[in-house]
Amino acid sequence: MNARQAVVAGTLGVALVSGAQAQADPGAAPPSTKEVTVADLLAASTVPMPITTPPATFLLGAAGTAVPRVSSFRELGVQLSNAVGDNGKIKNAVAVEINPRLAIAPVRWSDYQTSLVTQILTRTTVSIATATNEGDSGARSAFGIQSVLYNGQVSKLITTASTDQDCVSIANDFATKSTGTIAGTLKPGETIIPDGPKFEESKAKCKKKIEGLLSKWNPNAVAVGLGQALHSTDATIGRLKRSSASLWVTASLGHDWGLAAEAKDNAGFGLTLHARRMIHERVASPANEELMVDEASRLLGANLRIASGRLAALAEHSARKSKASGLVDENRKRTFLGVEYRVSDDLYIVAGAGADSGRRDGKDQRVSLLNLKWGFSKKAMFDPR
Repeated sequence: MNARQAVVAGTLGVALVSGAQAQADPGAAPPSTKEVTVADLLAASTVPMPITTPPATFLLGAAGTAVPRVSSFRELGVQLSNAVGDNGKIKNAVAVEINPRLAIAPVRWSDYQTSLVTQILTRTTVSIATATNEGDSGARSAFGIQSVLYNGQVSKLITTASTDQDCVSIANDFATKSTGTIAGTLKPGETIIPDGPKFEESKAKCKKKIEGLLSKWNPNAVAVGLGQALHSTDATIGRLKRSSASLWVTASLGHDWGLAAEAKDNAGFGLTLHARRMIHERVASPANEELMVDEASRLLGANLRIASGRLAALAEHSARKSKASGLVDENRKRTFLGVEYRVSDDLYIVAGAGADSGRRDGKDQRVSLLNLKWGFSKKAMFDPR
């Protein structure tokens, strides 16, 4: 999980580095003099826990990249054609996402309300991405599918649209004034749209309630993602070979304990639980960085965010076990705790502590990174609102 910006002031803290031996190696290189910031700790001590991240970009190492979503298969074909040159080789980096169900035909609201299968299909997307390797002629590609199996906010939206007084009033008013359309008494192309102060007031209230449900920073949801990456040493489409593949499940639970003017500003907490399995991931060998080996890994992680008023906090812990052919199994644990206080809209006081421990690069390390840092930031680092 990347920091949203760099810390812009000096920091104060301590760094403790220890391995299996109590004494330092006299022949070891001197420690780096680079100042470690809260942003550095955040990047080093946390991991991506995707909920709606396209699997294709995640597998290519671009989890935070914005991916355009096209609405038709024709648009999808146009986007993908931009990635391939006339010689049949991947020449450009492209990322695109599509919802197949919505691309086939519109979904009727009545079907969406009553069919769980329809709801899941409309929350299922397919993603495709390509990337060229800088400095050589190789290229990578990936495709994947993700689906939000459960979304608590959508369930509340359906209930609100069906039972809320303002929303029901709009529906009834529209049905009453549009009976001419059903009876066939309107001229071709003519429509009747309800109007008047009362209708506009109800419409505004209903819209605000629905937008509040869809803009929550701490939704209740369960999502799954599955993806496959491919690589080619000469960037030729016909020579793409399978490489890393991933499967993950993410669940999020949120609760609000304050009602702000805007739902997105509500005080509350958001808990994310994540489990991920990866196979055939190409990683550099610790003994020889030019040698790539296949690695299989399992990761479990939990992320808790709390936001209330001017204060926000983030706590995360993850454990990753990995195994690569010819290398010692690894068991890496990372922990981060951060807090921030909003002084003004463009000034935050931030503090964070991060730890990285366990077996890594074939060595047992009780604590390989433990830092406590504080500083100032121009933007929020831990507040998701």
